[in-house]
Amino acid sequence: MQARCDSLKDFRSRRGIDEDSTSKRSLSEKQYFLSTLNPSSPSAAPQEVLDVSEEPEVLLSCRVRTDVLVPMRYSADQRFPPNTRGVLYYGPSKRQRHILFRLCDSVADFSRGSDLLKSNGHKWTISLEHMITRIGRFRPLLDIIAEDHPLSAVDIEEILSKRRIITTLSPQELEAKGQRVFDIFNLPSFLPLFSIQHESSHRVVNSTCAPNTIGESRFRLCSDIASFAAGSDLRLPSGLPWCITSDQLISMPYFSVIREQLLHEGLFKQPLPLYADASTIPIICNLNQPFIVDFSKLRIYLCFKPTPDSDVSQMVGLYLFSTRFSSFYTGRAVVRLEKFTSAYLLGRKMTRKPLVALRFLEFLTPVEAKPNAGLSPLRVPEVGQLLIRRTQGGAYAPWGHAPLDATLYEQLSKLTERSPASQ
Repeated sequence: MQARCDSLKDFRSRRGIDEDSTSKRSLSEKQYFLSTLNPSSPSAAPQEVLDVSEEPEVLLSCRVRTDVLVPMRYSADQRFPPNTRGVLYYGPSKRQRHILFRLCDSVADFSRGSDLLKSNGHKWTISLEHMITRIGRFRPLLDIIAEDHPLSAVDIEEILSKRRIITTLSPQELEAKGQRVFDIFNLPSFLPLFSIQHESSHRVVNSTCAPNTIGESRFRLCSDIASFAAGSDLRLPSGLPWCITSDQLISMPYFSVIREQLLHEGLFKQPLPLYADASTIPIICNLNQPFIVDFSKLRIYLCFKPTPDSDVSQMVGLYLFSTRFSSFYTGRAVVRLEKFTSAYLLGRKMTRKPLVALRFLEFLTPVEAKPNAGLSPLRVPEVGQLLIRRTQGGAYAPWGHAPLDATLYEQLSKLTERSPASQ
């Protein structure tokens, strides 16, 4: 209880409220717990009546989020009137979407009470639109409204969706272009609007080895745009940053609007790769083409375009970083294929010489070994180095790919022959 009292005092201090100017009974000793905004709800019966008489501000602890205190005032410069005792409730009609204060001595007397009025004679209210525009402060109240009135949950989401407008994906332009933050707490998904004509927040992480070509779109957690740099990226259960990779943005029609925004801001360069909108995975047109890999995937799928004018791409699934049953690392990296030279054989005798090797160019996230994954067939990946795997003899050597299919081997040979030498 003492910890809760101290937190209330700290909250009041941050808002510049003078403890001596409040009523004799400290608000920290009389915290109001709000369980519902529906007086007809069964949970409303045991709810205490709030006595805010002559208080400058009340702090609400809501059932859905007791860790967040919601401030409530009569007006910016006035205390609540004397004898202000009652309960808060929500009017869910389309014409009146407000929280109101019903003056009554108990929940049972609700129907016989009257609504609190402002000094101008109008009803004291907190509108739904006002709460949504200040969602960081009023989110607990909105959550209670959504639970008490399911139809209002649709209204809330509709209003919020109209405010989720992405004006820029460039971290350097967020403040200049007036980007707002989004609250997507507890949502299974959300669909932002893109204001391309207007010339949260999402951010783009560009690859240093292939800027404006390879990268990720991430979601930065921050209370406002000014605190963007001090924020952190939204994380998946694996601990990796949530993202949409540039390969997905380029190749999947579902993300075409985001792609147009990136092109508009110069975060993607023209022309787009040949496989834009044509494949859900990268099409390798030359060996020096960088692409993104996820270490946790069992198989990495690639499409090879044997000749520039070929209409057919050959897809292969490779166990690059795993066995057939488990993966051993987590993380994402930018890689490229390159010609497999005789020096990579390290004295090995192979019936069919591998055609391509794989080199790590950049780590987009930390690359870490999975706990309790067992002995990895990979040597620890390093930027600038080749992918090294354990051979059947137990030694470690550069990985190489030699397709078993004769036709695919021939087509991949043509690709390696016309690709420029690796730098």
